[in-house]
Amino acid sequence: TIHDWRLLATLANTQLNRPADIADYIATDPSTLSRMIDRFVRSGVMLRHKPAGEARITELALTKLGQSLYEAALEVITAERDR
Repeated sequence: TIHDWRLLATLANTQLNRPADIADYIATDPSTLSRMIDRFVRSGVMLRHKPAGEARITELALTKLGQSLYEAALEVITAERDR
């Protein structure tokens, strides 16, 4: 979906890695973003981790699969734009 794309593109192209910051950046409701993240983590597209000593902070990162998915989607989007 467009929301999925915006999440992948944000992780691939910005330094943002905290869900609250990403939700603000892509103008998505935090609960919607949370469900998207859960789905992506379960499917191996991204990782969720907590920095040492920071129990209340969660950070996200794309896996190799996630980066590949982003790159494949970017090719399709670019081709459609150029068409």
